[in-house]
Amino acid sequence: MNYISKNHLPAIPVHGTFRYEIAKDIATIDRNQQAILGLKKNIVSFEEVLQTVDVKSKTLFQEQSIGSTGTHDSFLTNNFQLENGNIIEEFYRFHYHPDDFEKRSPLFISGQTTLLRVA
Repeated sequence: MNYISKNHLPAIPVHGTFRYEIAKDIATIDRNQQAILGLKKNIVSFEEVLQTVDVKSKTLFQEQSIGSTGTHDSFLTNNFQLENGNIIEEFYRFHYHPDDFEKRSPLFISGQTTLLRVA
């Protein structure tokens, strides 16, 4: 596998995965996700992830992540710029309780982040 020496990521595109437990505000992320976002921990809160998003992309990131619940089973976001300069897009899969037919309260979000460009 070819690696980008700057931050030890495999050559683009790189995929990281996550699972966000909404009620607990805890996301578990894999090593690629940590490297893409520039985080040192593999268990983080939504606020910690939000802090990695560039100020110009924060509102759109919030609207397309948490704001998309109830409208889709899955969702591919626009591109976002991170504070570290990386450009990403994310794919979300919303998981609801089987009896939540109106899809008002997802239990968790699983997904994949794709690194499109390294700063």
